[in-house]
Amino acid sequence: MRQKDLTVTEDPRQAGYEVVGQVTVGPPVNGRQQARIVWKVSTVTGDEVGKAIQENAVIAGSLDGEWGRVAELVSVAAVNGIEGLFDKEGAPKRRTAVEPDFSRTPQLRQTPGRAPPPPGS
Repeated sequence: MRQKDLTVTEDPRQAGYEVVGQVTVGPPVNGRQQARIVWKVSTVTGDEVGKAIQENAVIAGSLDGEWGRVAELVSVAAVNGIEGLFDKEGAPKRRTAVEPDFSRTPQLRQTPGRAPPPPGS
């Protein structure tokens, strides 16, 4: 995402959106397994922007340990699908007539030694 000039942060206080990936791998069949990754994009208040889905048949057991180079290939391909959820200005494409409510305060994980953002920021 950084290579596409998108700002990425690990600090949820600076984030506008959250991207969470969920991987499921089916049972082996004839030496192959069906792998599915669902990338869910949400606002920090939990309103879903959309999902990008990747599916492929892989060699059975190839995703059981470290993914190595596979993780890099998957993430590069995922960026294209995730980008498709936003318009050119970086705003979510409208899926419904209801805009996400950005006025709610998100429930942020408390990290020892890190102060919460000041009120009104």
